[in-house]
Amino acid sequence: MSNICPRLIDYFVLIGSRLPGNAYSVQSPEILCRFPPTNHKDFPLPTDVSFFCQPEGCINTSSNTFPIKSLDNNLSGIKSMTFLFSLTDKDSSKTRYGICTNFFRPVNLRSLSKTTYPNGREGTHFGDVSGNGPVSCSNESIQDKSLPSGKLKNTNNVYSLTSICLITHYPFATTFARLVQCVHVILKKLHKLSKPSCVESPDIWDVLTSNITLSCSYPVVESTRQFQCWILRLLSAPAPIPGCTCVYLSVQPQTLGSPLCFALPDQSRLPLVDFPVNLPFEIMGIRKTFRLIMCLLLEQKVSLLDFI
Repeated sequence: MSNICPRLIDYFVLIGSRLPGNAYSVQSPEILCRFPPTNHKDFPLPTDVSFFCQPEGCINTSSNTFPIKSLDNNLSGIKSMTFLFSLTDKDSSKTRYGICTNFFRPVNLRSLSKTTYPNGREGTHFGDVSGNGPVSCSNESIQDKSLPSGKLKNTNNVYSLTSICLITHYPFATTFARLVQCVHVILKKLHKLSKPSCVESPDIWDVLTSNITLSCSYPVVESTRQFQCWILRLLSAPAPIPGCTCVYLSVQPQTLGSPLCFALPDQSRLPLVDFPVNLPFEIMGIRKTFRLIMCLLLEQKVSLLDFI
């Protein structure tokens, strides 16, 4: 029992580009925001987690979907992609898991061009919006009068690849994927509800990525503060005791979905494998799947190619 991590979730991180460029450009990904802001003593946040989430770099594009080629060779887009990766410590051989959702967030180029850093410092840290920082709330109606009504809508169709990643000790792949997707939906809703009418005003993405000026609208600051409190409450959830307890997380109203259940088998039993077994059979077929299993049992080298 001493080897069991008491935390259900170790870290929540947002990964992408702090200053996105123009469309059709690729940048080096970086950690934009992290919860909690400090490392755990027994497990610091891996510095290379951004490259696991975006191995091909942070892509800026004019579309908010991933181009996927269908069976009839037609291009169709999907809004987000969720996947899992593992992090193995070379010294202790412990394995941690990362559950990541990639999507394209809208970029307000006018807001970025107006971003100023007082006293020559870099962007304000996300913790400054907790109520004591230098962020000042301004009245949107005052800013709206400085722009014609025809310029209140953002015409810059630039989207930047962004990742929401959860780092944990436990392989609850399916349940954590639902949780990360829920966080993505919450951020989209908060962005829509608190989006300022003035295109030069920072939105919630500007605050989360530290690209904020000294005047943010009150809805943006309040939405960011509520999101921060919600994530910190989520990180305080304890891990289930193997074979003894279950942990239920209510991340949305019961009318929209049931609580997420986390439970571990007793340590005397086989470890938990929370992966959909049907997917390999649906994707590769029965014959190829069993051939793949046979190659793995014989310890042969297996190469998987994706032609999408």
